[in-house]
Amino acid sequence: MKDSLFDGNLFSHFFNDFLDVFDGSEKEAYDKIISNMYKLGAVYSNLSGAGSTCFGVFKEKETARGAAVVLRECWEFVVDC
Repeated sequence: MKDSLFDGNLFSHFFNDFLDVFDGSEKEAYDKIISNMYKLGAVYSNLSGAGSTCFGVFKEKETARGAAVVLRECWEFVVDC
């Protein structure tokens, strides 16, 4: 089965202006969460809206679930859906 959602660079047009507004420990926390999602296999990760939620898009459910397990070691509020 071909995954057309993940072909090319679909996410290159996605952005969140609010991520640049944060500084200090908030910015550091968001950057850490987002970069960890990429390290754990996300094809895209960012801040949702004006904050308080980060998300990752994963190609496979198993990868997303594994990432959630790892991320929960640092942040107990992580959920996979």
